[in-house]
Amino acid sequence: MPKRFRRRCTVFCMKKLSSKTSLILIITVFAVVLCAAFVIVIHGYRNQVKWYYDYETAREQAFRTQKDILLVFEGSSWDEASNQLKADILDKDNFLKAIGKNYVPCRLEIPLDDGETTFSEQQEKNLEIYQIFAIPEVPTILVLTANNQIYDTIPYTTGTTYDAIIQSIASATDKGKYITVLNDKLNRTSGIEKVAVIDELVSNTPQDYIFQFYNLISTVPELDPKNESGLVGKYTLIITHVASLEKLFNGDAEGAAKVYAEVAENPLFKPEEKLEAYYKAATMCYYGELNDLLKEYLTKAIEADPESENASILRTTLQNFIAEESEQK
Repeated sequence: MPKRFRRRCTVFCMKKLSSKTSLILIITVFAVVLCAAFVIVIHGYRNQVKWYYDYETAREQAFRTQKDILLVFEGSSWDEASNQLKADILDKDNFLKAIGKNYVPCRLEIPLDDGETTFSEQQEKNLEIYQIFAIPEVPTILVLTANNQIYDTIPYTTGTTYDAIIQSIASATDKGKYITVLNDKLNRTSGIEKVAVIDELVSNTPQDYIFQFYNLISTVPELDPKNESGLVGKYTLIITHVASLEKLFNGDAEGAAKVYAEVAENPLFKPEEKLEAYYKAATMCYYGELNDLLKEYLTKAIEADPESENASILRTTLQNFIAEESEQK
């Protein structure tokens, strides 16, 4: 083959190869860009901030995105305050944007139970969550983890401003970070150190929701058998409250009172804790109209911590009760 011809063939083949390579490169780059755009769109879709109207779906999203939940119980079909919250706060265009970085927002509509209405499946589910969390009223706004641990409430009354709500949510976000630290410590501590962590958790939880820690609280006496933390009495009284109420709800007021009276004699109790236990025993007697036993427990409450201000108040209470008894006779 002549040299000139060979050179032409080589140049031609190189040009063809170069063109083919360029085409493959362009297609490859285009495919990569397209895939990247697709991933961005899908990622954005999955993480877009929107209201969820089913609690379990919201929990799944919270687990997936590693966020907490902002849970709103509302009765917008029948409650004026709920409608006000909806108009002034929840339906504002920038509200979801303001909270979406840290929370999965969820709204549960609670129907008015008039005894005649048949509820939908979703309404039944909402009512079940409402009852499990022992929500006192609508509207109520809770902040909780995906594991159902309530750690804050967002206060709202008619007239509460948008800025005030956002500020409360920001404060809850800071608390949520601290709660995460405490939950981590629970898994790494034991004995009285763990008791201190439990106390921090309970102290940083709204009082209406501390019974979510009942099983944890129940371990305090065992974790601290000598009451080195000074917290055994506090948590024994909380445990006793649950046991006492169970008996009271079953119609056994005397049994409810005796549960408190028995723990009042715990040698680890401080005088003020012993007073509280006997006072609670007397309260249970009041519900059962057990007047003689009521007076006995009030007397023991006073004797437990006689110089305290509470004992002084109870003396007056006992005297007034005895006077009312005499008048009725």
